[in-house]
Amino acid sequence: TYYLRVAGKNGAKGIFQLHVNALFPPPVLTCFGDKTVTSSTPWVFDPPTVSALCCSSNNLTLIAFPPQTNGNCCTQLISQVWQATCCSNTVTCTQTVTVICTTPPIIACVSSKTIICGTNCCGTNWDFDPPQVSSVCCPSNSLVVTVINTTVTNIAPCTNVYTRTWQATDGCGHTAACSQSVTVALPAPAPVKMSIRVDSAGVHITFPTQPC
Repeated sequence: TYYLRVAGKNGAKGIFQLHVNALFPPPVLTCFGDKTVTSSTPWVFDPPTVSALCCSSNNLTLIAFPPQTNGNCCTQLISQVWQATCCSNTVTCTQTVTVICTTPPIIACVSSKTIICGTNCCGTNWDFDPPQVSSVCCPSNSLVVTVINTTVTNIAPCTNVYTRTWQATDGCGHTAACSQSVTVALPAPAPVKMSIRVDSAGVHITFPTQPC
């Protein structure tokens, strides 16, 4: 507000109020460009640059609003809105960070084990232990666990090693695998009683046998 003193005719004088509305330019707010990162890499939003012609830096305010997240568990779009205010003039700018989850699921198999089976070593009274799985990118209930293969290797008479491999797949298509081996064997043999008989035909040795 300005006061204007005016002298009129016949020496009349007066003081008038003069209101001037100054139009100042808004502040200049510049956000950094959008960027893409992976979920395994630490990251932060880049603070924008801001300047103003209308007032001093004491009257310039910069506010960061809470980030907004969109997308899905595989690719998230996280946006940060900044607002600068000076002399009642307000401007905003936004930076968006695309976060791509690249971490595979976690699958942990139980340690290998040995099964001592019965006389016939049929192997029907044992089973593999299911693995434990969890997901980093997506909820664990979205994981799909499948058996890739099961192999059998004979390493000794009446002793087989069974190996099963599982694979876990998350909602982003990332995979991880693990295996468990089970050795199935007969118990240690008991002492064998042999009989020896000698006659005119020669020496005869007899002993019982045990099927595998």
